[in-house]
Amino acid sequence: MSLLLGIEGAGVLALVLVLAIARPGLVITAIAVVALPEGAALALGGPVVLSPILGAGLLLAAELSFWSIDGADPARELPRVEVLRALRLLGMASAGAAVGLGVLALSTVPISGGFELTALGVGAAVALLVLLGWLGKAALARE
Repeated sequence: MSLLLGIEGAGVLALVLVLAIARPGLVITAIAVVALPEGAALALGGPVVLSPILGAGLLLAAELSFWSIDGADPARELPRVEVLRALRLLGMASAGAAVGLGVLALSTVPISGGFELTALGVGAAVALLVLLGWLGKAALARE
């Protein structure tokens, strides 16, 4: 347990250093170090009850880190834009946590498997990958 807390603490320290030197390229690495012990615990069969909330917290930490680095530039946003951006970020994190908690609740429902259920799961996974690819392509096209 103390090793996991030590790794998470190192990730938080790394994130603080990244924010101090204002290097946006290192934010994701620092967030990944914070998330690493939780991911390892989940992979080893640890508790998953708070995982959606942790994911939302990591999303907020990453977005607020990028936002604080962007805000260090002289070109500041209008206050109205900042409020809308904050509301969008809060909504995105809340929706992600809600969907994650919903999926977690559904995963506890005892359903007997079979070919049809497996095919449905594979189809959903493929659809999710296609959606993520499309969203990534759309995001790259905007830049």
